[in-house]
Amino acid sequence: MREDPALLSTAVEEVLRWASSAAHSMGTATRPVEIRGRRIAEGDRVVLWAPSANRDEAVFDDSDTFDIARTPNRHLAFGSGKHLCIDGTLARAQMRILYTELLDTATGIEQTGPAHAVPSIAVRGPETLPIRIVLR
Repeated sequence: MREDPALLSTAVEEVLRWASSAAHSMGTATRPVEIRGRRIAEGDRVVLWAPSANRDEAVFDDSDTFDIARTPNRHLAFGSGKHLCIDGTLARAQMRILYTELLDTATGIEQTGPAHAVPSIAVRGPETLPIRIVLR
């Protein structure tokens, strides 16, 4: 991204696709539907697992590759429809600011201790992640 700052926006979207903090979204089917040969009846409880959806080979070319130039990138990191995260726009802005500052001031980031995951099936990510930012 230092060599091509224009990749900042697509890089943010790829980070969101790759490491969405939302693990899943649950709901109830309001009508019968068939998805990829699987029948879902009205009233069935359904779950969208974002990490799986964000690696769907039918949607993403080379879905297991991290690609900061990926476009289009129709990930579900912030859900969709009535389950769209209201803070998605703010999170994207914060990520762009953070990455811009890191690119301008840091030469590296080093993990200095063990990471500990958030103990949740609904939220993914580290509860603690000790790091050291190496400044220029």
